[in-house]
Amino acid sequence: MPSNVRVDYTVPGWEPQPTGVAAPGAEEARPVSFSQVLEQLTEAVPVSSQSLLGLDTAPPSQFTLPPPPVPESLNGLDAPELRARWDTLMSNHQGEPETQGMMSLLTQFQSADDDIAARVVMEAKG
Repeated sequence: MPSNVRVDYTVPGWEPQPTGVAAPGAEEARPVSFSQVLEQLTEAVPVSSQSLLGLDTAPPSQFTLPPPPVPESLNGLDAPELRARWDTLMSNHQGEPETQGMMSLLTQFQSADDDIAARVVMEAKG
């Protein structure tokens, strides 16, 4: 049994094509090293890696992000309409055992909202 075994990992017809870089003044191509390929790629890309990855921009914060858009369904509503919708929501689900916990929280929220609205009206009247 021979001790030197050569294994060819290429499939006939699928061999990689040799790449070459012509040196100035040389007519024959020589093999390209991996570092030369990387140098050519970095020269071809005018954008730095920081800007490509977005690392040169400031991270979003409460001062750089615009507020979310108002839903179309709320654009034309005034305070009485919003109050009527709230009351309808509360009356539609009152007494359901599945929503009892949430409804108690919403009732507390509505009571606090009523107190704030009454205080604003009283302060406006003087």
